[in-house]
Amino acid sequence: LDTVLYARDRYLKEGGLMFPDKAVLYLAGIEDADYRNEKFSFWENVYGYTFKTIQEIALKEPLVDRVQGQAVVTQQYPISTLDLYKIQPADLDFSSTFKL
Repeated sequence: LDTVLYARDRYLKEGGLMFPDKAVLYLAGIEDADYRNEKFSFWENVYGYTFKTIQEIALKEPLVDRVQGQAVVTQQYPISTLDLYKIQPADLDFSSTFKL
């Protein structure tokens, strides 16, 4: 989103229009063995070295990414709706209560 906000601030004229003008961030649980292997199993052998410590950290951190719809195994929960005309980069650091 930082790049969208940068482009808005630099190029959008007063009264100009943005399409889309809002963004909705969703949270959902996924299950995709190929995706998991690509993102996490990678750390088990990096050019012959094991980075299991990094793998453990990576497994604890939330991951923001796009996935195929068939990988979603929970209901999607909207955690934030962003007005792209008004939001500032500092507003992107937020927390939200959710339940899956």
